[in-house]
Order: sequence, then C-alpha cells, then structure tokens
Amino acid sequence: MGKIFLCVCLFTLMVTSYANEEPDETKLQTKHIVKKTKCLSKHCIAASNRIFEYIDDKVDPCEDFNEFACGGFNKNTIIPDDKSRWDVFSILTKEIEYHGRRLMEEPIDDKNDFESYKKAKTFFKACMDEDKQNELGLEPFREILAKAGGWPVVEGDKWDGKDFNIWDQSIKLHELGYSSDFFAEAFIYSDAKNNTHRVLYFDQANLGLSKEYWDKGLDEPEVKAYFQYMVDAAVLLGAEETQAKVELEKVRDFEMRLANISAAKSERRNKTKLYNPTTLGEFPSDAGFPDSWTDYVQKIFNFGDDKLDIEDSERVIIYDPNFYKNLSSVLQSTDKRTLANYAAWRMASSTMKYLTSEARDIRQKYSKALTGIDQQAPKWKRCISGVGFNSYSKSNFIYAVSSMYAKRIFDSRAKKEVVGMTKYLRKAFSKLLDELTWMDDETKIEARKKLENMRQFIGYPDEFLDQEKVDAIYDKVEMVENDYLGNVLKLSKYFTKYYALQLREAVDPDDWREHRYVALVNAFYNPSLNNFEFPAGILQGTFFDPNVPKYLNYGGIGFIIGHEITHGFDDQGRQRDSTGSLVDWWKPETNKNYKDRAQCVIWQYGNFTVKQLDMKVNGINTQGENIADNGGLKEAYLAYDMWEKENGVEAGLPGHSYSPKQLFWIAAAQNWCAVYRDEKLKNQVLTGQHSPNEFRIKGPLRNNEDFARDFKCAPGSKMNPEKKCNVW
Repeated sequence: MGKIFLCVCLFTLMVTSYANEEPDETKLQTKHIVKKTKCLSKHCIAASNRIFEYIDDKVDPCEDFNEFACGGFNKNTIIPDDKSRWDVFSILTKEIEYHGRRLMEEPIDDKNDFESYKKAKTFFKACMDEDKQNELGLEPFREILAKAGGWPVVEGDKWDGKDFNIWDQSIKLHELGYSSDFFAEAFIYSDAKNNTHRVLYFDQANLGLSKEYWDKGLDEPEVKAYFQYMVDAAVLLGAEETQAKVELEKVRDFEMRLANISAAKSERRNKTKLYNPTTLGEFPSDAGFPDSWTDYVQKIFNFGDDKLDIEDSERVIIYDPNFYKNLSSVLQSTDKRTLANYAAWRMASSTMKYLTSEARDIRQKYSKALTGIDQQAPKWKRCISGVGFNSYSKSNFIYAVSSMYAKRIFDSRAKKEVVGMTKYLRKAFSKLLDELTWMDDETKIEARKKLENMRQFIGYPDEFLDQEKVDAIYDKVEMVENDYLGNVLKLSKYFTKYYALQLREAVDPDDWREHRYVALVNAFYNPSLNNFEFPAGILQGTFFDPNVPKYLNYGGIGFIIGHEITHGFDDQGRQRDSTGSLVDWWKPETNKNYKDRAQCVIWQYGNFTVKQLDMKVNGINTQGENIADNGGLKEAYLAYDMWEKENGVEAGLPGHSYSPKQLFWIAAAQNWCAVYRDEKLKNQVLTGQHSPNEFRIKGPLRNNEDFARDFKCAPGSKMNPEKKCNVW
C-alpha cells in the first residue's frame, strides 16, 4: 500500500478522479492530457492493489507473462484445505457461497418467500442435520439396496441372482431415483440435424472412474484408490473384507473392460461421426441386450399416468455404434454376480455423501487420491452446492436459488453494461472475418450469418422474478426436514420425469428454463442453439466492475465474451450452422485451411510441458478451448481498441506506470491466475477440455502481435516467438 500512497501524493496536482469528475471537452480533445490522469476512485484503488498483489514485476513480461502477471498470486496463495485448486473463479465462488448461506439460513418468510424458496430451505435444513443422518445410519440405504435386489458381496450366499438381468436392473435403478446409465446411456436432447425438436439418444456407459485413468493400467494410483473405495464401501455395509476384495476385483476388471470399449475424448470431437440415426425397432438386439429396445425404453420412461408411448418407429440417434458392437461380448463374458455387484457398487458410490459421517470419510479418502483435497468442505458449503448455488445439477433447486440470487443479490447495472460490451465484441469478430485471407467469400457469408443469429443471455431471464413460473416447477415435489437422502432421491426422480417428458417436444431457444444457471461463476456457449450466456454470478469482481476503467472489464469479462463467441467457430462449434443444426457450411479449400490452422494450435499446445507434473498438455482434447482463448482474446483487444477510439484514452491506475493497453493484457492474464494440487492438475491434464491455466495465458499471448507490440517484446523472445498459431 505504501507504493500506492506515494504515487497518489506525487501526482495529486495533475490527476483527474475517474469516478467523481466528468472530463470536460478540452480534456477529451487532448488525449495526451488524459494519459497523465489516474483514476482515484475507491474501486480503482482496489483494482490497482489487486494487480500489485497478483503481479511479480521482477519478471520480464516478454519471458514469462504468466509469472509476471500471476507470480505474486502463485507465491502467496495457500490452497484451502477443502479445495483442489485456487483461482479467481474460486474467489468469486466463495462470495456466491456466502450469499447462498445467508439466504438459506434465513427463517422461512411465509409472506415474502416463494413456495419454491421454502422447499429449498427445507432441503438445506435436512442436509445440514448431520446428527439426524448419523442417527438414521446406513439403514435407509440398505432398504433401497434391498428394493434393487441387494448387493451380492454384502449378502454373500443369501443373494439369489438366477433371474438377474442388467436391463431390468437399470429400470429398477431409474424407478428408485438413480442413474440408469451404468451399462449404457439413454437421454433426451435436441436433434443435432433438426434442432427444432428433442429426440432420444443412446451413448456409451458413464464410468465410475474416467477412461483416461483406466487406460494407464491397474497400477495407476487412482485406479488402486478407486478399488479400495469399492472395498471400503462394501465393508461399511457389512461385507467381509477378504471376500470383498476377491469379488470386487472382478468388478474392477469389468469396469476396465467397459472403459476399453469406450471411445476416448479425442475420438468424440467430430459430431458428424457421432450422429447415427436409426429407430428402436431397427437397433440390434444382440446377445446380452434387451429382447426389445422399445420395451426397455418404454419401461425406462414409465412415469405412471405421465408415461410416454414408445413404439418401434421411435427415432434414436446412436453416438457410438462401436460401443454397442463390443458391449454384447463384454456382457456375455461377465457372470451375473459381477454385473449385480457393479450395479450395486455404482449405487453405493453415488449415495455415500448423503449417509453418515463415516461414509463421507470413506468417500473423502478416495476423493483425496483424485483431487489432493485433505479434508471435506464444511457442511454448509456442501449443502449450499447441494441446494443449487454454484451447481451444475439439474436435479436440485437450481431454478429456485437462481431466482433468489436474481431477486436479492444481483446488481442489475451489470447487465446493461455487459450488453453494451457484447456489441463491440461482435463488431470485433466481424472485423476479423473481413480480414481473413484463408476463408472464401461464400463461407464468410455463412460465418457472418452465424454471428448475426447468435443469441445472448446476460445475467438472468426476467421469468426468474415471476413467482408463479418458478413455483410451478416444484409444485409436485415436497421436502421433509428429517430425510436428506429421501429428499435427494425425490428430486432426482421428479426431474428425471420432468426432462424425459420433453421427448418430441419443440425446442424453444428462448425458453427461460433453458438458461437455468444464475448463481454460478461461469459462462457458456450452446452449440445446438447457437447462443452464449453469462450468468449473474460471473458479472462481478475481477471479471467485471462497472466502476473501473473499461480496459479492465474488456480484459476481464470481455475476454470471456470473446471466448464464448469464438466457441461458435471452434473445431466443434463450426460443425453447426447459424441455427445450431449439424450442417457442413464450409467450402472444401477453406475447410482444409481451417484444419491446417487448428493443427498448428494442437501442435503448439501439445508441446507445452506442465513442469509441476512433467506432463504434456493434450493438444487434441483442449483444441476447442485453446482456439476459443486465442480468438476471444484477440476480439476483446480489438473491441476495446474500437471503444477507445470512440471515447478517448482512459485514466491509468494509481501506483502503476502501465498504459491502458498494457493494463488490458494484465487484466486478461489475471483471469487465469491459479495454483493446483498435483492430483487435481493431473486430472485436468488427463481428462479436461481446458489447458492448465498458465497456458491459457502463455498460449494466446504468444500468438498475439498486439501484445508483443504493447509490451515491446523482441522477435524471437519467449512471449513473441517467430512461429505463431492463429485460427481466428
């Protein structure tokens, strides 16, 4: 703080307060005078101080901009015991959590609370009652297991599985509120080639442990930890340990075989190859499969009076036909007891966090192997996430808490400001399109059409303030204070039905329920609807503050807006047209040019080494995010440059000698300051679509000529290499 105080004193006579004094016309006409000003509002002083805290100005920005922009953050950050990483997103998530806790702990207000708010608070209260969960013990889950036919390894010789069938078991799981995708997945989503309606999809099984770990073999530490988790859970529920190890080794081997026949992420990026339409009647019923897929799906979607009528002519799109070709032999060569043990294990695995303290401790031991987290988050944080704050789940009170956040927390000024920024970002991408030399004119017309048709949703839809609409979603589900697990399963069953009944329905891209995330620190591009959205939760803090100079906001949220726009044109987004349908709109030569440029990005990132682990980044799996980062940053800079030319050069920050353009780059980089535990970083490298954060800084900046010019990086320096990779 001493640095800032000294700077303010020295320049008191020549500064103009950014927040408290409107510049007169003379100042606006003379840009060099504006350059000498400093923004002295409390918001600018806070932003200046944050930059000082994060930065390490002893590092040459042309050698390592990640260490320059984030060196202070990296050195001074201690990852909380209940977190696997700590970054800017984590800091804002903490704020969401605190808001959520305050809202949930407020007594139910019969006069002002929506009915859905009251139910959410009841759910939260049940989650928080750990004494009641320990009092109930494991019996509630044992009763559910019994309804599902029992867990053979726990029942021993009492288990009679002569009539066991995995497809009947999947139906039972579905009826009980569990997932039915342990062996194969069926779900409802918009038709990729006719996205006006929703259709049925079949996909490969969802595994308990990611394929990327299984591919490394049984000696991989995470695979060993996963097996021990199986054994510990079975013993907790009454199995004899030695026998559990014998039987569950077969379960482990079975899941590994499922992983072996599952496609890797790198093989699933071409959405056209994943589009294989047929009908239920035409889909093969090989040995080990249901006698009739139509009957199976009919039973899966049997919701009593609301059941769907499924016929052989029902259209189904197969994501991965090869999985089903190989699944039959895997199932046929596996004994029934092992299959039943696997189904029950997956039930147990998904239930442990809702049971006793002992069960959660067992789950935490496994979690540490995957994430490095030493201890569970405090109970209130787990319950805040469970109810729907900063949650991606569709089977909780996500709509209710989004409504609460919109109504009680969000500053609506942010929405207007960010909408204004999107106009400049769109102009910037359009200008980049105009200047492309590798794209033919006809393809440019289609690209521009896609940009023009791209919808945007900022903050939250107004319907979240409508009590009748929000309450209607939860009107048929009731919560009780003393049955946490029961409440979770009720919600799961309710929303399984809620979304399944959308089969064959028309898709309304403007339906507010499609934009359910409000109290969340993230942003999205939806390729099937060609839209992007920025939840209210991210429009704050480092990313956006309406009270600071625009260069900080364009480097912050502007970079992310550009990122999401570019997702419409990354290696996957570009496979869809302006309506979001899976249509090839690329001329052959332009298509080749694109792939050549994308390959450069794959090569560049694939040669980055994560020194903390001595592992290479997966350039194929991360290519979409890398393309979006590079294009998005370029757009944000161009957008700010457009704004600056129209409005004049802005005031700098107190204590800093950096120009507004340099501060743009610093703000953009500081979006991604992060420290990781080894286990979490390994998980991201193996399974993640995003590059580790340091390369989200180094990659886009190394490829950007504007950055090199603004920081005067010599050609051939590490941050200004001769070979650059650019798609957009």
